This record gives sequence, C-alpha cells and structure tokens, in this order.
Amino acid sequence: HLNTFSRKNDRLDWSYYPQEPSANDSENRNAYLHELGKITNRSRFVDGLNVDAPYTTTAHYWLIKQMVNADEWRMISDDDFSIRNAFYRVFTKELRLSDAHHFICQVNKTKSRKQCLKEFGQAKAELLDWGGIRVFKTKFLR
Repeated sequence: HLNTFSRKNDRLDWSYYPQEPSANDSENRNAYLHELGKITNRSRFVDGLNVDAPYTTTAHYWLIKQMVNADEWRMISDDDFSIRNAFYRVFTKELRLSDAHHFICQVNKTKSRKQCLKEFGQAKAELLDWGGIRVFKTKFLR
C-alpha cells in the first residue's frame, strides 16, 4: 500500500479502494474486510441524503446570515467542533473585522450548586466592573 502523501486522491474522504492483503503485506485479512465493509455500506446510501452534521450546521448558519440583516453577531455555544467550524467558516469576514464574536461555554460537572452560584456572583461583579470602567450605562446583565 502507498503512504498517504503518495496517493493521488488523498484529499478525498474515500481516497482508495481496499486491496486484498498479499503475503508480503502487514495488513491482515480482518482489517481488509473491515475497510471493504465500509465501502460496501456507502454504496447503499441514497445520493444527496448522506449529509453529515458539519455540512448541515454550515448550511444553517449561512441561511441565518442571509435572512437576518445584522451588523454585529454574537454566538454562544458549547465547545463542539462542528459548531465552531461552521461559525468560523460562515462568519470569516465578520470575525476578522471584529463584527462577530463567539463565546464558548464549558461546564464543570464536579462543582456543587453552591460553588457555581458563588462563581456566578463573582463573574457578574467582575463583568459589571469591567462595563463600568468602559462607561457602559447598564447595571444589569439582562
């Protein structure tokens, strides 16, 4: 088998068709059958209906961007690769111009509710202080 850098179509998701292992090959028959099974399963897909999550997410963000006439964008999400990737692809220009911002939320499930409430209060106070320094008129987070 060729190394990946030597394959003509390596940029594609399915860049090769599995070859039956030879006597001098390091691949065993089970690995070959596993790879062949993946190719065989793909032939059962209906063309156009095997759209994956990142593509769908990108399409949704693109459609939202076309439908909503906004000068600035704020995105709050969890740390999910497909969401981040789609947002960064669709809003590339806005992010570069600082007209779009992405806030990533992460949850620490080891903390108690009491600890979380205490940290929320501290973060709220810091945010309001930050706003006061920059002369924002609001004293509330809502």
